[in-house]
Amino acid sequence: LDLRRMLRRNVAYDGTPVNVYWRRRRREPATILLVCDVSNSVSQLARFLLLLLYRLGEALPSVRSFAFSNTLGEVTSLFRDKDHHTAVETALVRHGRGTTDYGRAMQDLRDLLGTSLNRQTVLIFLGDARGNYFPARAEILANLSRQAGQTWWLTPETADRWTTGDCLLQEYAPHCRQVLTCNKLADLERFADRLLKLTSR
Repeated sequence: LDLRRMLRRNVAYDGTPVNVYWRRRRREPATILLVCDVSNSVSQLARFLLLLLYRLGEALPSVRSFAFSNTLGEVTSLFRDKDHHTAVETALVRHGRGTTDYGRAMQDLRDLLGTSLNRQTVLIFLGDARGNYFPARAEILANLSRQAGQTWWLTPETADRWTTGDCLLQEYAPHCRQVLTCNKLADLERFADRLLKLTSR
């Protein structure tokens, strides 16, 4: 309640709060960071994941996009300025030819972001989290998640595969708000709608 304004505006009513006033908080717009695995382990799904990345960038305000297989790079301008076919194919050529290393990608992301994360940042990973048995570097994700307002993980795999083989989701999941299966456009639409509602509150 804005008590000072309320008392001032209700003087004519002997202090009885006939009219109630609320303080207005200025809300900074959320910044969405999208990080997409385009490596060999998801080669058949890489184009779909990049299309998800492209469509999310269209649907959500203030988006920065990143792609990786082992080393990670920013593709924000590519996905903003090119049509979806050119953007997807270019991202695959630039970032999709290495051996999957999520730990290295986490390190690169941390170095690229610097101190730009804040509580208005939403961090979204798209990938199967299969890291070829390289170190997960989950402590980096933990630190990024503490700085960000929300961290989500969208994987093309169903929950029964999240603890099999070289999947690192069991190490990453505790640092995420939620891990969701997203392997259809309908899944993406539901998630984008949910995210828009959460970030517009």
